[in-house]
Amino acid sequence: MPFQSYRIATSRCIAATPMLLFVLLAAACTSPPIASKRIAAFSTATQTATSNVADSFEAVEQSYFRAQLATAIANFDPAVGFNPKSIKRFLSPADIEARTKVLKSLSSYARALAAATKDSRLKEFDGATKELGESLTKFSASDGAQALSKGALPTAAPAALATAVNAIGRWLIEYKREKALKAVIPEMNEHVASICTLLRQDIGELEAPGMRNQLFNQFEQEIVTRNQWISQNYGELDPIERRQELTRLARLPIEQEQADAALAAVRRTLVQLEKTHAKLGQAFDENDVAIDAMIRRLATEAKRVKGFYESIAD
Repeated sequence: MPFQSYRIATSRCIAATPMLLFVLLAAACTSPPIASKRIAAFSTATQTATSNVADSFEAVEQSYFRAQLATAIANFDPAVGFNPKSIKRFLSPADIEARTKVLKSLSSYARALAAATKDSRLKEFDGATKELGESLTKFSASDGAQALSKGALPTAAPAALATAVNAIGRWLIEYKREKALKAVIPEMNEHVASICTLLRQDIGELEAPGMRNQLFNQFEQEIVTRNQWISQNYGELDPIERRQELTRLARLPIEQEQADAALAAVRRTLVQLEKTHAKLGQAFDENDVAIDAMIRRLATEAKRVKGFYESIAD
């Protein structure tokens, strides 16, 4: 080859090298189509799950409030007047707000994963996502205690929850496309698992400390109180009033059962979310179909939660 032709060819090769490196880097960072599809499905299921879990907490609180309100009305004494403090919340606004923020960390993480797999040009998340990440980094141990207010958890649990939420917040802020999601998912699994485990422990079992046990027992107390009032005042009630009071009393065990079923469904969903994320790295293996079944199971459990909490409002 003549020297001038060799020099031109060499120059072209050198000039093409940066572009070649860019293409190789982009290829390394871009998720294969099967992974993108699976992570998108996981993201949708997770967002449905967290939204329905948050709504369940609201529905359970409203159900308990209605039960107490009916008792307060039945026990109203004109000579004493109404005492607003007689109606106690099961979940305070602060309790619900803290739990909602924890759930939002999971949904935002899942949504961001899907966004990162779909857009190969995405170098960092948008301002709104980063702003949310910033708020999550401020989630404190005291916030964690508010989010875990019902379970008999170890004293270190609130700080552990805060650590997990903070980690997700930092990832939303610091995300850079150069780091492949295949490596990110295993790194984040510890934090996702911690959040799911702690929320699940706070819900607890029916016969063990936690939200389910407390709610069931408080409904039991409402039933006893209502039953005593009816017994004491039965002779003074006309037939219509008797029917109304007995109907309200009969309704309480149904609401008790529905509220517990909703919390049990929430617990199952958190278990499935934790299991599914632990295997999400398999989304990059087109020969592994087990992850598809796990994602479908998560989506099913998430939808079931909605059915349970909607029955409370009926």
